[in-house]
Order: sequence, then C-alpha cells, then structure tokens
Amino acid sequence: MILFNEGELSVRSLTEEDALLLAAWLGDPRAGTQERIFGMDQFIGEPDYWNRGIGTVLIQSMVKYLLVELKADRIVMDPQAWNTRAVRVYEKCGFIKKKLLPQHERHEGEYRDCWLIELDRVKGSEHTQS
Repeated sequence: MILFNEGELSVRSLTEEDALLLAAWLGDPRAGTQERIFGMDQFIGEPDYWNRGIGTVLIQSMVKYLLVELKADRIVMDPQAWNTRAVRVYEKCGFIKKKLLPQHERHEGEYRDCWLIELDRVKGSEHTQS
C-alpha cells in the first residue's frame, strides 16, 4: 500500500512478513543475526551495449568485490519483474528470487512489480571462482 508520493519518491507500508525479512537482512539484533548485507543496483542504458556480456561481467565483478573485500554475507537487489533480461543475468550469477514485491517501485509514472532477489556468501563463492 502506497502511503506517500512526491515526484519519484514513494513510501509504502510493509506487511509484518516484510518487516521481519527486512529486519533480518539489515542485521537487526532482535532478528538474531549480525549479517553483513549489501544492496546493488545497476543498469546499462544504451541498447548498443546490451547482449554483449557486459552485465554478467559487471555483476560477477561487483559480487566478488563485495564478498572478498567487504566480507558480505548476503547481497540483495530488487529488479523490476518485467525486466527478464536483467533477472536472467542475475540468476546466471547466482541470485535467487525470494519474493515478488507488488507495486514496489515507481518507474516512468507507473508503479511496477519487482523481485526481491538475493545471493548468499556460499552461493556467491560458487559463482566468483577465478
């Protein structure tokens, strides 16, 4: 449920299930975890650069940096559900769909569904072997 809109800024309410998941991912001590969790967001805006493997290299490099250098336990993203090209790359790099987030993000004047996806340290290590 959207509570507030101001231009591109949107505030939505969380369900109890969302709140518990968010608290765990943010390392809230009340959730019983002290994980190091990072979020990622990226895009390749120019169509001339699509389908060249750039996204895969970008994701793999950033995941490796976050896991190795910053000691991330988990990496999360929320790509728009319609963007199957991006979701496919993220899954190829080891990310797993965890939850569909209806009407999660405002994009070009419309609210869009997004996938909450994550990569944990174990799964990420399998995809960043050099």
